[in-house]
Parts: sequence; structure tokens; C-alpha cells
Amino acid sequence: MDTPQFTLRPSAAGLWVRCAGYATMAARFPELPGDNEVREEGTAGHWAAFEIGNNRPVPEGTVAPNGVTLTEEILDGVAEYLAVLRSWGSPIYLESQVAIPSIHAECGGTVDAWSWDAPNRTLYVADLKLGYVPVDPFELWQLLAYFRGILDYLQAIHGLFTEHFTVVFVIVQPRGYGHDTVKTWRVNSERLIPYMTTLRTAAHNAIAFRDGEYGQRVGSEKGAFTAGPHCENCSAKADCATLQAASLQLIDVSTDHGALELTYDQAAAELRRLDRAIKVMEARQSGLEGKLTHGIQKDGYIHRNFEMSGGNGKLAWEDGKMLQAIALAKVLGYDIAKPLQALTPTQAKAKVPGAVLDAFTVRKSGTLKLRRLADNHADKLFNQE
Repeated sequence: MDTPQFTLRPSAAGLWVRCAGYATMAARFPELPGDNEVREEGTAGHWAAFEIGNNRPVPEGTVAPNGVTLTEEILDGVAEYLAVLRSWGSPIYLESQVAIPSIHAECGGTVDAWSWDAPNRTLYVADLKLGYVPVDPFELWQLLAYFRGILDYLQAIHGLFTEHFTVVFVIVQPRGYGHDTVKTWRVNSERLIPYMTTLRTAAHNAIAFRDGEYGQRVGSEKGAFTAGPHCENCSAKADCATLQAASLQLIDVSTDHGALELTYDQAAAELRRLDRAIKVMEARQSGLEGKLTHGIQKDGYIHRNFEMSGGNGKLAWEDGKMLQAIALAKVLGYDIAKPLQALTPTQAKAKVPGAVLDAFTVRKSGTLKLRRLADNHADKLFNQE
């Protein structure tokens, strides 16, 4: 599952499409060590999906190659993901490395899962997300770049596709609590042409900036850096002057204005701007927190307002001593062993085919709360197959 090194990776396409300077800055300022628990769990989950998808069992408690112990929750999510892939009914390719020369010679990465259903002329492209922030496949640059890479591969085998076909983009996000855990965007390949043009242009701009040719390419040196919510995922967010300027503009405003009465439309418009501003500020905040954490832990930096501290970790059984503890407690008249219980509903349905267990399960409704719709929500309603 090793992947060749590419400068422009689809997993970061949401960044280099919006900011031509991203790839250069990310190379100069790699991510600092910090709390990457969710990311590491995602890596472990992808490994488990690859193993189980290739008929190699991975029981709960298995330690993945990156050192993460696979929990019931992670394996439950993997089971849901693999069930979605099996529902396609065509051969599945897991963790496939793809080069994407039609976007740029330095573009490529690893597709979580894809399948070409030739009889029905349908291409499936899926991504497993084990994070908590909801991700929508609609106009997701990562999946769009993967699509182009898969198409490059298929065309190398079958020749140019002269007829358009159906593309189904899928995000499986078991931890997207309060949201659908499986989201799809079904679209005709013809509608994806403008996105491919945008990816190609952005890729060449990013490499031109790295090579000192950006101004010559676009006619001006200005505009290479763009701050916005996408900065949250940039490793250079603590060292980016553009993000700093954008965030500082939102601080320390004082006026003599008093009360105001907003219409609902005005409140909605302001809330959208505030949501975006908060994301910009949070991106800058997390970048600075990472920089100070590194400084305190690695360089001995001292500041009167910041320190590294932590509470007690979770109490756990020492390796190999859990059964001894159960036996000792039983001698003393106490039963501390867990009672026998079923797998989670998702894991059980992955084992038992069909709808046999449907009568025994229920999906409970979540709590009502204000939901944000993406800026492209209206486009999504009309840009489906």
C-alpha cells in the first residue's frame, strides 16, 4: 500500500485548487508533531478495510501497522464501508495507486475504492472518512481528482471513452453523527468536464508558483495565496502571512453603534459570513497552537500564558493480566467479566446477508438543530444525473 510521492495529491486538492501557493508552503512547512489521533485511526481503519476486503480477518484488539488498536467502533465503520462497496455488484479495487497525468505529471495518489461496472457503464469512486466533520461528495475536489486518475488508467487499457457514462461518488463516514453516514453524488461524466479544467489549471498554477513562473503564467504575482476555511487543513497555517492578515482583520473592532434590528434574511447573511470568519480564525488558531506546542516540547520555549499540561490517562489493564484479574475477583465472590453480547447491528448485518435482521434494528432520530447548507446546495439539487 505504499504510494509514490506526488507533489499534488488528490487528498489535498481542496487546498491547491483554491491556493496556488499551498504545495510550495506545505513542502517548506511540513506538519508539526501533535495530536493526530483521528488521522491515525483513519489510517488504521483503511488498513483494516484493505485486509478484510481481501479476506484476511482482523479481530477487535488487533494493532494496525501504525500502532493504533482497532476498536469495535472502528471495525463497525469498516464493516459499513465494505457493505456499501459490495452493494455495487462489480469488481472492487481497494487502495489503488493512480497517476493523473491528464491533470499534471506531478499529480497522483491512492484511491480508497473504485469499481467499473462495464455492462451498466457506471464508475464508482468511494472514500472512507473516519473523522467527525461531515464531508459531502458533491463537488469534492479529492474525489474529482481520483475520478480523472481512474479514467486515465481505464483509457490506457480500453482506449478513449467516446460515450459518456454514469459516475457515482460515495463518501462513507461512520462517525458523521447526526448526518447520513453514506452520501452519494450520481452524475453524468459529461458534467464533470468543467471540473477537470479547473483541476488542470490549478495544478499548473501551483507548479508554476513553485518554479517561480506564476506571474508569467497568470500575468501577475498577486493572488497566489487565498485564505479561507480550507486553511484549517494546511500544515503551513502558522507561517502564512495571508492567513495571518485575514484573521487579524477580524479582531479588535470598536465603534459607537448601538442596537440594531435584523430581518431574518439579514441574520442569515451575517451568520454565513460569521461561520466563514470563524473557520478562518480557527485555522489560524490551530496553526499557532501547533507551533507553540512544538516550541514548548522540542525547543524548551517558555511563555507566561502557555504551558503543556494533561490529566490522568484512562485506566487500563496491564498487558496479559486481565484474565488474572477476572479470576481473582471471582475467587473473592465478584464477577467483573463482560456479559455475552451481540456484535453491533452494522457488524451483524455485514455477516448475515439480506434483510434477515432488519426487524430487530432501528435507526433513532437525532436532536433537531439549525443545520448549515453549503453554498453550492442549490447547484447540487440540479447537478445530478
